[in-house]
Amino acid sequence: MNKRRFLLPTMFLALISLVYTGCKDDEDTTAPIITLNGSAATEIDLQEAYTEAGATAVDDEDGAIAVSISGVVDNDLKGDYTITYSATDAAGNTATAERTVTVVNSADFMGGNYVNAEDVSAASGTVNFDATVNISNTDNGVFTVENFGAFGNSVVVACEYNSTTDKITASVPQSLGGGANLTTVFNSSGVTSTSPVIFVISYQWIDSGGATDISTSTYTK
Repeated sequence: MNKRRFLLPTMFLALISLVYTGCKDDEDTTAPIITLNGSAATEIDLQEAYTEAGATAVDDEDGAIAVSISGVVDNDLKGDYTITYSATDAAGNTATAERTVTVVNSADFMGGNYVNAEDVSAASGTVNFDATVNISNTDNGVFTVENFGAFGNSVVVACEYNSTTDKITASVPQSLGGGANLTTVFNSSGVTSTSPVIFVISYQWIDSGGATDISTSTYTK
């Protein structure tokens, strides 16, 4: 029997197996690593421009590779928005990362029920009342006060908070019901505390008969 006839096919199969195993070991299955520039969660105010910080990606085989970015931030509407970053290496391995951008109203902390508000005026003296503050979803700093100055639950006055100066303003005139109108909101109006939330609105109003009065409402949450 010729032993070499059996030895040669065995050696050939072993060589093929070795080549196949070597190729399999060299196969790139590792995805790139994406690193965000900046925080993975960030906030901007309504109407504030969103500046994309970007990201970088490095692959163990290809080195630095390009990062594609998808997602849109609507800075005219409060909410959470997702920006997605993706990178694919030459072997087709893909990695993704995300950043959450939250659009807020700078007056958000003021929203809610005020069960111990107080209005002081020359005409009416001191009146305690409940009020509700609702925050705009589309305009930064804008909020409304239901039962403004204890004029009634149907009386809603729109105001604006400036987070830089902590001042509160309001366009005038605005109806206070029963023929009365808000005529002035003074510059002294503003947020005096954020914990607890306390804000003060000093204002002048005129009734249906033409009489005027100056009042100060203090809202405490």
